Amino acid sequence: MRVFILLIVPIFIFANNLKELIFYAKANNEMVKASSLNIEGAFMEVESKRKAFYPTIDVGGAFLNTTPKNALSIGSTVSLFAKVGVDLYDGGKKSYLVKQKLYELKSKTYDKNGFIKMLIFLISQDFYDIKSLKSNLKSIKNKRIALDAQLQRVKKFYKAGVATKDNIDKLQSAYDTNEYQIEAIKFQIISLKKDLELKTGKKIEVLDESKIIEPNDFFYKINDEIKSLIAISNSLKNLATSIGLAYAPTVRVEDTINHYEFFNDDGIADNLKKNQNTIMLTVGMRIFDGNGIKHNAESIRYQMMALNSQIDYKKRELKINFEIAKKRLESVKISIKSSSSALNSAISNYESITKKFKAGIVDNIAYLDALSDKTVAEALYEKSINDYEKAKAMFYFVKGENLEEFVK
Repeated sequence: MRVFILLIVPIFIFANNLKELIFYAKANNEMVKASSLNIEGAFMEVESKRKAFYPTIDVGGAFLNTTPKNALSIGSTVSLFAKVGVDLYDGGKKSYLVKQKLYELKSKTYDKNGFIKMLIFLISQDFYDIKSLKSNLKSIKNKRIALDAQLQRVKKFYKAGVATKDNIDKLQSAYDTNEYQIEAIKFQIISLKKDLELKTGKKIEVLDESKIIEPNDFFYKINDEIKSLIAISNSLKNLATSIGLAYAPTVRVEDTINHYEFFNDDGIADNLKKNQNTIMLTVGMRIFDGNGIKHNAESIRYQMMALNSQIDYKKRELKINFEIAKKRLESVKISIKSSSSALNSAISNYESITKKFKAGIVDNIAYLDALSDKTVAEALYEKSINDYEKAKAMFYFVKGENLEEFVK
């Protein structure tokens, strides 16, 4: 009993179902972390543009020393100043720049959401591909057991003089080919596991059973990629507007307080003010620049139109992919029924041929064909089951849903 527990415990420790892998990937995938940092950077850019509405405060000082001084000059002067300024009017340029950065922030948020959905989808594909390979490996290992049993049986017959060396060679060749297939599938499994480890940031040992909920809503919505492109288009629109407003008048007011201290002035500074307050109202407007700003704004508008064409293409592509995803669900359902029927037939035929082979009614070629058919049928049936889970995952991904919510 104690040995049994020791054998079972590691499976529970290292076994991971699909939902656990998704949860772990969202928390540990480096690209997800990078997307979060990009969002933080974009948020800081928004805050930076918002701060442009705040008044500015500048302070400073200077020391002036004249050598040699004359009767009309002051030897040394220390000046200090504090200046407060605020833009009263800029035509709305700052407001449009804030909107531009807000749309950039939205775009990066959609990019992160889209990347996570893509990551979850790819993890699901790797997960069920490994499941299919594991099932295939199990079938081929069972085939090895059957081949080995028949090989040993024929060798005994050969020693007894009732079987030929040719019979042994054919079975041995089939056995060796089977060994090669086992090693090839093992390598595929290892490769996929490493790929899955890269995506999840987690060591993969044993994969537990996981199913995806059957779809019942066959309507799609705009995905995060298209939402991101729309946000970028709106960002460019506001940037172009902001640049175009460079021709608008600007109004700025500044209040500067100055304080002076005079040294070695021989009484010259007696009539000079030590404190001064200056208020300045500035009105400015650009009236000519060779249409440089206008052309810059037009250039961005062309980028926006190109992006809008890309959005239209992506919308059509999404509609087509959704139709394909629906058809794939139907196709794989049919393949499950077909492979199930083929498996039952192959098992029945194998059992019949095995009895005849042992009785010497059929040769080893018929036996090997029946064994191969059964092995292939087992692998195809298990693959069709896992392919249906993959098809459901693709359906939810193309539909724009969060696949994690449909994994059980």
